[in-house]
Order: sequence, then structure tokens, then C-alpha cells
Amino acid sequence: MASAHGIECSLREDVLGSGVPGLAFPNQALFHPRRYLATLVSRLEGNGSYVFEQTDAHEISQDPVGVRVGKHVVSCRDIIVATHTPITGLASTWGAALFQTKLSLYTSYALSARIPAGLIVGGLYWDTGDPYSYLRVERKNGYDLAVFGGKDHKTGQADERDSLNRLCAEFSDWIPKARIEYCWSGQVVETSDGLPYLGAVDDHQFIATGFAGNGMTFGTLGGMMAAEWVAGIKSPWVDAFSPARKIHRGGTWDYLKENKDYPFLLVKDWLMRGRGETLEDLHPGQGRVISYRGKKVAAYRQPSGDVLPCSAVCTHLKCTVKWNDLERTWDCPCHGSRFRPSGEVLTGPAEEPLPSVRPVEEGP
Repeated sequence: MASAHGIECSLREDVLGSGVPGLAFPNQALFHPRRYLATLVSRLEGNGSYVFEQTDAHEISQDPVGVRVGKHVVSCRDIIVATHTPITGLASTWGAALFQTKLSLYTSYALSARIPAGLIVGGLYWDTGDPYSYLRVERKNGYDLAVFGGKDHKTGQADERDSLNRLCAEFSDWIPKARIEYCWSGQVVETSDGLPYLGAVDDHQFIATGFAGNGMTFGTLGGMMAAEWVAGIKSPWVDAFSPARKIHRGGTWDYLKENKDYPFLLVKDWLMRGRGETLEDLHPGQGRVISYRGKKVAAYRQPSGDVLPCSAVCTHLKCTVKWNDLERTWDCPCHGSRFRPSGEVLTGPAEEPLPSVRPVEEGP
């Protein structure tokens, strides 16, 4: 099928010595994401163009159109929301929540390792499993660098430490001489039909989300389409990626399957009590949802011994958060919001922090 559409590819009988056949796509570019981004930023012409890092957009106003950042408001004509998980923006709260049902947030794990030079042909590899595994190999001085990832699961719905351990064990079994140096995780936003949402959701607002781990490709496409939208040019891809598009054939079941979690987990969480009535078994560095005065409290004990108590109810759509022991965060298993131990929002769709709860006494 790829050849029929003019895409050059060839069949390989054995990929990476696995005994499994695969398709090879020659003449592909291997990008370094940060170098690519730095180059794009360096091409900004100035004269009113600015890039601000470590800057939170707290609110988007409609009349006049603008973005509130701390005590300041940046006025504008059009807004492009490319925030991974879209913030509410100019849409209604209900409209934003309904759109969120089209997105599914997954946690993916990755590691980087030194491997013997020439052991694997440099390039990008991925399989067709669900979840799939992916591998990137680059040549360095005297060794090769491999980035291996996978073990995806819906955020807040698996044992994070176990997932990462299984990923490392799988890679070590495959390449015993590998020296694993770093491990991390990230979130990918999936859609029911596999295509991102790129387009206008309001006369003055454009969104880009749902890249499904293909941010280099879809992020670039989204930037091109956003620039055309601002300039009043209709992109040839506007219908295919429209946020208002109907679910493609085969996507309806995936949409229903992804959203069955919400009512089930919501009811389950409200029926279940917290794990304990006191904090006496909570060790430094641990977090736990406990029952306190009839309410569920997300309690984290700092290394100093002090406890940070906050509401265990996600501020997005009221599910109960879960403690992520691997990364020291509160994760919502319904729609993937993540919070710091003290309750501040780390990633959306939640836009408000977990409210602080005071005081929480220790002991019986």
C-alpha cells in the first residue's frame, strides 16, 4: 500500500536479528528535537516576536482577546493553544470538557543506554505491538547511543515503577552489554482515530493536540497550519485534522472504550474509603490517599517529616487521584491530570490545583 502511494519502502526478512520481518523506509531524516527547536527560534525575525520560557498562561480572556500571565495581560488578535493537553481558552467549560473526551493521556517510558559501536544499524525502529516499543540509535565517538521506549499505559492506571523496571529488564536481556544511563517518562496524547486535532475551535483560537508520540511530524504540520490560519489561508489539510471532524470509521469503538473508564472509576472511587484513618504509617517520601473527617485527603510526607495534605479529588472532573511513587506526583486515572505533591498542577486537563487541607492531625 505504501508503494501504491509513492512512498518508497522495502521488505526485510529479519529486523534486528529478531527473526521477524519488517518494512524499511530509506532516506528518512533523523532530527534532534532540541536542536530543531533552537534553530526555529533563531529564525524569528524579531520586531515584536518574543519567546518566554518558564512562563505560565493563567487565563485566556475573550473581550478583549488576551492571555493573562501573572499580573500582566498580553493582548492579541488570535491565540494558538499548543499546550499538549488544551487549556479551556475561549471555549466554554462544558465544551472544553466534552472535547477532552476525544483525548486519552498515556504515560510512556524511555531509557538511554550506551551500546557497543556498530551493534545495531543507526536509525529509528518501532514494532506494531499494543503498546508498541520504539528504538533510536545514533553514532557517537567510540560508542552508540540507544533510546528505547514503550510500556505505555493510561496515566494513573498502572504501577509506574514496575512498568519502568520491565522496560529496563527487556532491554538488558536483549542487549546484555548495554549500559543504561538515564530513565524517564512522558505523556502522549492519543485520539480515537490516530490523527491529531489541528484547527480553529473559535474565531480567534486555534488548537494543536493529539500527536500520539509523533510530535516532530505533527508539531511541524500544526505550526504550518496555524501560520496559514493566522494569515487567512485555508490549509489543504484543514478537513482531515479538524477538531470538529466526525469520528472516522473504526474510531467509534475506540472512543467508547477509552471513555468507559470515567464513570467506572468515578463511582468506584466515591464508594471506596481511603487506605487509613491516620498518617502514622506514612514514611518520608511517601504519598497516600487517606480518609480524614469524612473526606479523602491526598497526603504526602516530605523528607523533613512534614505532611502536605490536599484534597484527593481531581479539579477536572472529580475523580480521585492516585499516588505515583516513581515520580512523586498525584495522577488522575480518569483523564490523566498530574499534580505535584503539594497539589499544584503539573499537567492538564486540570487547570486548578488540588485544594489544601488544614489541619491533618497525626496519630489515632
